[in-house]
Amino acid sequence: PNNKSTIQILDILQKYDVKATFFVLGQNVAKHPAVVNRMYIEGHEIANHSWGHKNLTKLNPAQMHAEIDRASDAIFEATGHYPTSYRPPYGAIDASVRQEIQLTPVLWNIDTMDWYHKDSLKTLENVQANAKDGGIVLMHDIHQQSADALEAVIQYLQQEDYEFITADELNNNDDEIIEEEYFTADDLDNTNNNDSSQKELLEKILIN
Repeated sequence: PNNKSTIQILDILQKYDVKATFFVLGQNVAKHPAVVNRMYIEGHEIANHSWGHKNLTKLNPAQMHAEIDRASDAIFEATGHYPTSYRPPYGAIDASVRQEIQLTPVLWNIDTMDWYHKDSLKTLENVQANAKDGGIVLMHDIHQQSADALEAVIQYLQQEDYEFITADELNNNDDEIIEEEYFTADDLDNTNNNDSSQKELLEKILIN
């Protein structure tokens, strides 16, 4: 979170009544607690993205817990609530991380690549090319170009009759039972309804 692009994103989400999941770095939560508190008040899910974006698979158990627990504490200080899920930095997760970190891990299956190209049009084009039922769209609120792309992304997905839900809602959706411990693209693909005449409206944006 920050005081510019994140505010723009929150304003757009409010305009379209869309709820998102924000995977936040603890060090940024500590810098911008009021922004994170606004996220929470406006009904968005606040989830953990570690304290300093370290690769958890490269850390020992004590270091893993320090990264996650410190971020959870910062989220609690800003919102009064502890997160229940996390997105491991770089999507790096292994058996050791899953054993040590008791929060629900969440990955994605639609990478807009906004972090790479920093181009709002390319972000939209990547969503248009890859949108699907059960899609988990990854965008980053720290890039101004991502904030600039968001309104067009929402408009496109709404025109295609997608519904926006949070990570927690997707995990608990009765029609989308995911038995694996964590989300991957393959896991979500295996839950899809192949009947194209009955599109299940499951699309959410994960923003860190």
